Amino acid sequence: IQATTTGKRRAKAVSLYGGTAGVSSAVGQVVGGLLVSVDLAGSGWRAVFLVNVPIAAAAWLLAARTVPETRSPHPTRVDGPGTVLLAVSLVTLLLPLTEGRAAGWPLWSWLLLAVFPCAGVAFFLVERRTERSGRTPLVPPSLLRIPSVNSGLTMI
Repeated sequence: IQATTTGKRRAKAVSLYGGTAGVSSAVGQVVGGLLVSVDLAGSGWRAVFLVNVPIAAAAWLLAARTVPETRSPHPTRVDGPGTVLLAVSLVTLLLPLTEGRAAGWPLWSWLLLAVFPCAGVAFFLVERRTERSGRTPLVPPSLLRIPSVNSGLTMI
């Protein structure tokens, strides 16, 4: 999207992407639940991964035919600080939420949850500074100014 579109076309493409992500998130939950309840060949919950096979195959074939070459003559660097801060934010939120209860909510789970808001704010501030300086952030904060992106994120 970033490499092949500009202006209104980019806004429309990002809007469609955001909307599709929201709808896919909801539909994926339903299809995953159906696959688990059908219990294909005794696979139990593992059947949810089967939904990815036809979607990935179709996406790969469609992309190979329609997505143009997008190598930049001036490639940007990876947003290292943003990547690290996003990883820290996700770990400090998801690890205690997924393992804390089973472990009896030990001190480490509460400490990680206390670190999460700080890591999240640091991530946002670093991404905003990166975008304002003209570099390419991992997650451009300007995307949040697009209403359909916000709608898609809300649906997710």
